[in-house]
Amino acid sequence: MLVHGFVTQRGINLRNIFNANFFIGALIITVGLVVLFMPARMGKFEKLTDHTTFVERHAEHREQKQEKAHGFILLGILIIVITGLIQLIVWGLFSLA
Repeated sequence: MLVHGFVTQRGINLRNIFNANFFIGALIITVGLVVLFMPARMGKFEKLTDHTTFVERHAEHREQKQEKAHGFILLGILIIVITGLIQLIVWGLFSLA
């Protein structure tokens, strides 16, 4: 978005920056949702794996993956909210002038 604005308008304006930040926030939320709904992979197994330790390891791995996905989703939401607040502040300052 920034490159498109730079090429078509010979410069970068605030609208392109805000749109790019909203797009990045939406992209991060999408990555978080994909990570959240993908099945958990276990990795390598040792030679002797008991079924109780397998279930425990799978549950721990799934919880860690869900925590990472929730972190991505929260980060994307915060990027969008902070960008929106900054846009409202800038709009308020320029409308007063």
